[in-house]
Order: sequence, then structure tokens, then C-alpha cells
Amino acid sequence: DGLFARSRTHAIYVGTFTWGGRKGTVILAPDFPAGGEQGNHLIFRWRHNGTDFAVGLHGWEPLSQTFSTLRQMITSI
Repeated sequence: DGLFARSRTHAIYVGTFTWGGRKGTVILAPDFPAGGEQGNHLIFRWRHNGTDFAVGLHGWEPLSQTFSTLRQMITSI
């Protein structure tokens, strides 16, 4: 918690996780405009059969709630 409240110009690698049978990485995108349309999003990225997928969720504090919500979203698909 607290990472979302800080100004960021680069993505922050959060870690590698397996959610819903999908192994992928989680990053916190930098602020807009550096983060583009995914600015301030927590993003889970994974690959399946040669295709890349990503789901982003706009972050909020406490960031652990955003993380938990994103995990639940990925597990549900």
C-alpha cells in the first residue's frame, strides 16, 4: 500500500503470480501521460497459446484492495 499515491514515471514490477490457472506478471503502470491509456492501472499480463493477454484495473488506495480485486477478476474468467 502507498505505491499508488506516489508519482511514477516508470512501471513498477509487482511480481509473478498464478491466478485462475494463468501464470503472469503484475505491474503498476506509471502515471498519465507516461502510462498512456493504462496510466495508474494495475495490470496482469499472461500468454496463452502464443497470444498475449492483459487486464488492467485503475488503482486506488489501499493498493492491496486493487490487487485483490484484479486477482478475483482474473480468477473469474
